[in-house]
Amino acid sequence: MLARLRIPSVRLLPAARLTIGVWLPCLTATFASSAPTQHCPSGPLNAKSTVRHSSCSSAPNAMAANAAATDMGSPSKKARNMEPGTGLRPTSVGSDESAHGPFDCHGNGSVVTGRRCHSECEARHLDEAESKRFEDGTGFMYPEKPRIIIAASRDMSRTASTWAYNAIRLLYRQAKVACDSYWIRTLTKEKLEKRLETGANVLIKTHEWTDMTRPEKFEKITPLFSNVVVSVRNGFDPDPDWIKYATYQIHFEDIVAKTPADGLTAVGVLKELAEHLGIEGLTEYDYKIVDYDLNTLPIPAYGVDQTTKHWFFHARRGGRATPEKPEEPQAAGPDVEV
Repeated sequence: MLARLRIPSVRLLPAARLTIGVWLPCLTATFASSAPTQHCPSGPLNAKSTVRHSSCSSAPNAMAANAAATDMGSPSKKARNMEPGTGLRPTSVGSDESAHGPFDCHGNGSVVTGRRCHSECEARHLDEAESKRFEDGTGFMYPEKPRIIIAASRDMSRTASTWAYNAIRLLYRQAKVACDSYWIRTLTKEKLEKRLETGANVLIKTHEWTDMTRPEKFEKITPLFSNVVVSVRNGFDPDPDWIKYATYQIHFEDIVAKTPADGLTAVGVLKELAEHLGIEGLTEYDYKIVDYDLNTLPIPAYGVDQTTKHWFFHARRGGRATPEKPEEPQAAGPDVEV
């Protein structure tokens, strides 16, 4: 039985019209790293609720096999030197020439979505640091085999799912591995495969799928998932449909833990998450600066920040204070013989 099946009306806009006006104008907000982000005014989504952590082995065989066959690559020194088998390359295997391509919105809509920017815009909204990958000499690399990472939770579940989404995004950014991030409510094979065309890893934040897609249709797209990161919290029922596909669970209690005695801690979660995603070469400083950035991402006064996916009603819960910004390690000088 079809339950509230949404079939979005898509009407491609001529390129000339993409620059004329915005239905819900996107404004520029200050990003934690001085990178501009965009947010659009809109009301909150519908409310619902979500429970504890670790890599899960319960994912379906087809998805597990796909994840094993997909080499996400890492920013290790060997990878930077392009040694065989490292999984990274200096150029995209797809078509990705600038941050002003068919996938990008910048408040005016995108060619790929065929719509102007709105509260649930499904276009690409890179921050300033992520956009550096299009400049020479910045050290960004592309994966040999791009993968799709899903960051899922129940809508309005208070499980810190937006933290999880941004944690994945910023870990890739810190590692200088190209990653495109999106919000997509209704997942389809066409949408996923289209976004792989840039050659970057694809991160998608989403919520329940059962009201949008028939189970038999959804099963056909699950082999495209390389990783499914599900956010959970004690006392809140997890989404039963996403939890069975989870390859890793992030627990709210671990994120807000003040000390290792209280839980894994945010830095501990970041380390486990990076290992789960195959991101290598990050230092203790890298994890601490990502933790700091996650705690200082701006929350808009209204609407939604299209880059971070923070809504105006989001709040930092759990009582954990913002960590101090870590000092960047000094570059090692030349060896001196004594």
